[in-house]
Amino acid sequence: MGEVRRIKIGQVGVDSGQLLIADPCYIRDQRGLAYDEILRARTESGGGDMNQAPKYLQLKYDQGHDGIGVVFNSGFGDGMYEVYATIEDFGDLGGERIVKVEVITVTDVEKNKFAELVRRRTRPK
Repeated sequence: MGEVRRIKIGQVGVDSGQLLIADPCYIRDQRGLAYDEILRARTESGGGDMNQAPKYLQLKYDQGHDGIGVVFNSGFGDGMYEVYATIEDFGDLGGERIVKVEVITVTDVEKNKFAELVRRRTRPK
């Protein structure tokens, strides 16, 4: 195919410690895809304890099959996260298309700070 490039397309704010990927047509109110339903599904997946819930969860349609969305923990919790798109040019077959989206939930700076904290805690005294 043609040229491939990666660009920043925006940022997303997180106040619940998690992110959701879903089709906007499934948004039921201004707060989003029935937040209480998502929270209940995550809590149930952790055996009734949100702290035991998996780091991600495939959300299901009312009929029970996969695909309505995916919810996952956002890095170290709340904050603003950068969103990037990889764009590829398919020429006459459709022009430029987004082929991948990435949300950076833990930056290299945060990784380095975390690694330093771990080193300090495990250093012999």
